[in-house]
Order: sequence, then structure tokens, then C-alpha cells
Amino acid sequence: MVPDKFIKDKFPAYYNSLTCECPHIDALEQDVAALRFCEGDSVTPDDFRSYYQLGKDSDANKPGHYSVSMAPTIEAAHKLQKKFPPFIDKKLAKGQIKGHYGPSLLNKRKDHIDWWLYENSEPWHDFTMIDGQ
Repeated sequence: MVPDKFIKDKFPAYYNSLTCECPHIDALEQDVAALRFCEGDSVTPDDFRSYYQLGKDSDANKPGHYSVSMAPTIEAAHKLQKKFPPFIDKKLAKGQIKGHYGPSLLNKRKDHIDWWLYENSEPWHDFTMIDGQ
């Protein structure tokens, strides 16, 4: 379910049937520099899908299952690559989380950002691949 502080109609329809509050109640519409792991040599819409949209197993009762994971710094991205083997072969794109695409939340360790995208958002236009990762 979408918390009351957010406009429900902005999110994908499936948000209304969730058992957890999604996005997280502390998330904000804000503009923040961030990095995203990408599959190929260019940024595509497929690079901005949540675990839910990818059909991956994770805890569906947590808001992060429905967010797009972002790294706040290149150092945080490199730590994620070392911690999670699936990220080792992925490339990084750098850009701007923009509040008009949906609310985001930096975790307490300041090494991960959850970004809950509004329906029909196209954030990939604001990200470019970076060299020398």
C-alpha cells in the first residue's frame, strides 16, 4: 500500500495491493547524484527495473523489493561489486536521481539508495555510462 503522504496514482497499479508500505515512509522526492549497474554498454530501460519487475526472489514484504537500487558513490558501487558476485561483470552509469521520477531514500550506512519510480518514468535518459570503473 502507498503511504498517505504520497499521491497513489503516480505509482504502478500493483503498489495498491502490496502488504508493505511502499515506498518507505521516509522517502523523499529529491535530486541526488547516483550510480546504477547496467547490463550492457549503454543505458536502457531494462537497467531500471526492480527485483519485483525482474521476477527475482527477495522479501516481498519489504519496500526495497519494489525499488531500483542505486549507489551514492563510486566507492559504494565498488563495495557492492565485491560483496555481490552478480555485479562483478556489470558496468556503471552515472546520473541524477530526480524527484519528479519518484521518491528515494539513502540507507543509514549511506552506501545504498532505494528509488521508487513513478509509472511511466524514464530515468535512463539522465544516466550515462562511465569509463574506467
